[in-house]
Amino acid sequence: MPYTLVPLTQEYLEPAVALFIENYTCEQEHSPLLPSRVIHEPSWIYGVLQPKLANPGVVVLEHNHVLAYMVTGDQFLWKGQQAAIVLEYCHSAIVAKKRELYQRMYMYLAQEWFNYHIHLHLMRHFAHDTILQELLYQLGFGAILAERLRDCSAVDERPAVAISVEQEGHKLATLQTEHNRYYPKAPIFIQKPTDKQAVLAEL
Repeated sequence: MPYTLVPLTQEYLEPAVALFIENYTCEQEHSPLLPSRVIHEPSWIYGVLQPKLANPGVVVLEHNHVLAYMVTGDQFLWKGQQAAIVLEYCHSAIVAKKRELYQRMYMYLAQEWFNYHIHLHLMRHFAHDTILQELLYQLGFGAILAERLRDCSAVDERPAVAISVEQEGHKLATLQTEHNRYYPKAPIFIQKPTDKQAVLAEL
């Protein structure tokens, strides 16, 4: 039986939350420092996700059973472009069919975003979700930011670092230009200004 893709609405929210918690639990096995509130208080993530139902979203059904969901987290202007971000709690899928389900959901939502002239798409995901990480790369996504967790214990053997403040932007222009040239390369693909006047204006 083929999948059915429909907008994510209130009736699908509870199974969507359950699906997210299932995937979150798997991630916590790899990252024990992740807090357990999501698992022990489903109503909390339910309440966080519910307001997002007003945004473009999709759920994948098979025999009326929720296999996956994805919903726009926020929409905003970034670097002069309309952008949409799918936050880590705004998507999930059963592991067995994850690759195919995410392809279908992204095709569905990308069309929705395109209709709203949103051409910059961002997605946050768990660090150990290698299937999704590889798929997003194949879909043309680059990597912008990687976050890591650590406990609150003191950091041993901290190196002595002298910090100075430079108020004159022209002294930093060469360093900033070199910095900006890094971003258009793989795997980031973000165009940054390298023209001297633009760099100075940014500084």
